[in-house]
Amino acid sequence: MHTRIFTLAALLCLLCACSGSKNKEPQQPQTPKALEAEKSSYSIELKKRDPGDLVEKLYQEIAEKEPALKKLEEQISELHAGESDSTENFNQFNNKNNSYYEATEKHLARISDSLLKDRIRELIRNSLSRYKNAVSHPEQLLKIIDHNNNSLADLHAAVKLVQTLRVMEKYQQDNKPAAGPLEKFIVNQELAKQRADSLTH
Repeated sequence: MHTRIFTLAALLCLLCACSGSKNKEPQQPQTPKALEAEKSSYSIELKKRDPGDLVEKLYQEIAEKEPALKKLEEQISELHAGESDSTENFNQFNNKNNSYYEATEKHLARISDSLLKDRIRELIRNSLSRYKNAVSHPEQLLKIIDHNNNSLADLHAAVKLVQTLRVMEKYQQDNKPAAGPLEKFIVNQELAKQRADSLTH
């Protein structure tokens, strides 16, 4: 009797295990959070709401998981943080000198003696020329920094578009809704139109 009960229990366990394995559905491709459907009863309000910059949202999500992109973002952040440290000293120095030479014009205007004014103006002009020669190299370096900033910004924007475009195209392939519900709705519309039309005669 005990053996029979044990055998029945074993068979039941085996059947449950088989049934469970058959019911397992294949794993669906993971949809990025930025592309997940928002489930809410307030659908009209959701349509009015600004969805935000989907390129940025998608890229941030991708960059968190992709080491190469994460490293790029860290590099760019470090460059932004370090730029002022690298350029601030020269910019302050250059601004003070430029302010000085601009202010000399106001003081030159106060000299009434034309010969004296011309002699002092020449002194200032020569000094300014020497200063411009002295700072020509760091000013050229600042131009290179500006050019690199613009080039890096262009490349950064291109990276975001290329990386998110791949994700969007995969999302389109994996999540394209079936046309059935739309077709069914149109059929219901046509039926309603026919009924409404029949009531006009």
